[in-house]
Amino acid sequence: MQLRTKPSGIYFIDYEDDAGQRQRLSCKTRDKEEAKRIAKQLVLGVHPSQNRPVRGPKDEPSADRRMTLAEGFDRTEREEWRFRKSQGTIRSNIKLLNARAGNVAIADLTKDRLQSLVNEMRDHGYAEASIKRKLDMVSKVLTLALDWEHEGKPVLTSRPKMPRLVVRNIKDRELQDDEEAAYFAAIEVRRQAEPSRQWWRYSRLARLLIDTGFRLSEALSVGPGSLQTSLVRTPDGSKHVHFLTLDRYGTKSDKPRRVPASAAILQEAEALSGQAVGGLWFPMKHTLAWYMHKQIREDLKKNGMEIGDITLHTFRHTCLSRLSRGGMDIVRLKEWAGHSDIKITAERYLHLIPADLVMGLDIINRVGSNGATGVNSFANPDSSVGGNVAYIKGNRA
Repeated sequence: MQLRTKPSGIYFIDYEDDAGQRQRLSCKTRDKEEAKRIAKQLVLGVHPSQNRPVRGPKDEPSADRRMTLAEGFDRTEREEWRFRKSQGTIRSNIKLLNARAGNVAIADLTKDRLQSLVNEMRDHGYAEASIKRKLDMVSKVLTLALDWEHEGKPVLTSRPKMPRLVVRNIKDRELQDDEEAAYFAAIEVRRQAEPSRQWWRYSRLARLLIDTGFRLSEALSVGPGSLQTSLVRTPDGSKHVHFLTLDRYGTKSDKPRRVPASAAILQEAEALSGQAVGGLWFPMKHTLAWYMHKQIREDLKKNGMEIGDITLHTFRHTCLSRLSRGGMDIVRLKEWAGHSDIKITAERYLHLIPADLVMGLDIINRVGSNGATGVNSFANPDSSVGGNVAYIKGNRA
């Protein structure tokens, strides 16, 4: 028997019953000593709640058998979310929300009750962005419930107003050149010290993330078949260019995408393909990649370089920011990034494209030199434009 805690702080037990079946039961308390006492009763089968579904610690089941939030999640998961890519995240969020309000009837989810749910998650340290994602799932259930019936009665007749959450989660952090050099040097130290682990492969994964701007899930789907060559026309003529391709439904937008492969990626492509497993260059789980990244951050911290705010997604932002500063226009940058809407690209990167504004200065100077407008036309107090401006100002006065 193992006594463990949920993200909410509620204790639960994992154990195998007499039939060898794994059981997970909630102790419905955050007090460790109380949880130990309840755990023994649960294992022995003598706890008062033993033959009833164990629900959240706060709310009693609806006596009139109205549809509960937990039942709403179950139906929405079957009908709406079953084909979503992030199944693990969905199930994790549902589990957390059910522990807090799963027994509440959907019709009883007032704005005050929803605000109480938000406050409870804040008290347990969840960030606003994380709370918003979970609350969006509740909102989806409430919207669908307007069209549902349960035991011949409408589940919900009016949708409550959702609590307002302000999320400021845009991160402008980029990997600096000295940080990048130190990061890869730390990986090499790890590789030499731990040759049996996947440090060589992780180093190539980090390079691919920085040079392509791929999301982690996209990078982990790349393999020998992803590298393709196309004949591309350039101002200097036509040449063959190597591209890394992402298949349809392998991207966040469910659209195929390809980006040019950098010299560093091409240099390692043959070795990566030779060690591919199951058609993948990086046969590892997301959790392993994040774990290795955190180890490198800790190594650098010990050496006096604090990069605790650098995440694997920072590598993507670094790539796209470098392209922006290098002069790539916003339309091409959108295609490279794989954004579903150019508004997303513009919001994050338009201010980093200096050529767009410098071009405007060239236009102003050129038009002004022809006497139509601009600073040159105001240099002569006898010019028609300058006189008109003075006349207008005089009339306003």
